Amino acid sequence: MKHGYKHKTGVFGTDAERYTSQLFLMFKNPNGHRRPDLISLNGRLSPKLSIEVKSGRKMKGVMVDYQLHYAITTQQDYIDLFGEEPPQRTDLLPGVDTTPLPKEYIAYYYNVINRFDELSAQDLDKPFSAIRIKWGNQYLVPHEFGFYNFAINMARRTDGNVEEAIEYLKEIMRQDVLNGTSHYQSRKADRNSWQDLHARDIIAIFDNRPAFATKEGKERIALITKHYKELRELQRIKIPAANGTSLYILAKPEDHDLLDRQFRTVIQERVPVIERVTRERRESRPLLDRIETKAMGLYESGSESEKDIDFPEQTTSNINLSRDEILKLNRLCHWLSEGETKVSLPEKPDDDIPF
Repeated sequence: MKHGYKHKTGVFGTDAERYTSQLFLMFKNPNGHRRPDLISLNGRLSPKLSIEVKSGRKMKGVMVDYQLHYAITTQQDYIDLFGEEPPQRTDLLPGVDTTPLPKEYIAYYYNVINRFDELSAQDLDKPFSAIRIKWGNQYLVPHEFGFYNFAINMARRTDGNVEEAIEYLKEIMRQDVLNGTSHYQSRKADRNSWQDLHARDIIAIFDNRPAFATKEGKERIALITKHYKELRELQRIKIPAANGTSLYILAKPEDHDLLDRQFRTVIQERVPVIERVTRERRESRPLLDRIETKAMGLYESGSESEKDIDFPEQTTSNINLSRDEILKLNRLCHWLSEGETKVSLPEKPDDDIPF
């Protein structure tokens, strides 16, 4: 059986989103360039929770400036950040809310998830290779923490002033909200549009262990403490997760019940499922040895029933597996237990997606 394959360097990030989606029972936002990666289902958590996943090895993930506006999820967010009412929209019918933002509060957090395998991109050169990826501890912080971290890193990199970086980024966020686009393609080339978010900094604050942070980390923490006044109010929450890992959360006081009780309950329910999938992924790795990858041209599956299978593109692979084995590997790539389906959009997406 032949299928096209093209290695995608984003496979690590995709697997992290799928893993956390199934662990948290949150669906992946289809509008990935305008909203955070994950959103809680209607009725599951109150208030709603949205999470931007930042994955990587060595306890750090990468933030980008064209995602900072994700934090402005409500009209009150806009007022608090810019000191003014959001402008009215003129492209809507009479009787429709004319602001570009909803009123309902949505808790928004960054999640740095640590990858603890030794894989490189070259190790994922076959279809379904994502089953080899292993995820460790996770570190959640409010979006405000991420914002000040970004501004501080930008100022340090450019030898600039932190206050000026803060105002510059706020204006970028305001324009992104008003214009309905983050111009992410044009900004990607600017190296200052990308800044690291370090889990070592987060755990040093969480455990009140400054020595755990690097020298630069200590300097970042000092500056975050200075500029993010609410940092001292954040509450520590630790939640046991799958495969002996933990979630370390610096929670805003108003989100304590949401995260320490409701979110914890969901994770406790999901841990056995994720651990079962982890075992299946480990036991299924020998199947990858039967997949041969060759540069032989482009083939596509013509079967209507195979459209949801996670076959990569271009560069031909000889997949010497049965259909059941292919479906199993595909299921495991989506972190699904046998008989499970992906966490999907509600019937009325607009009721659940904080645009």
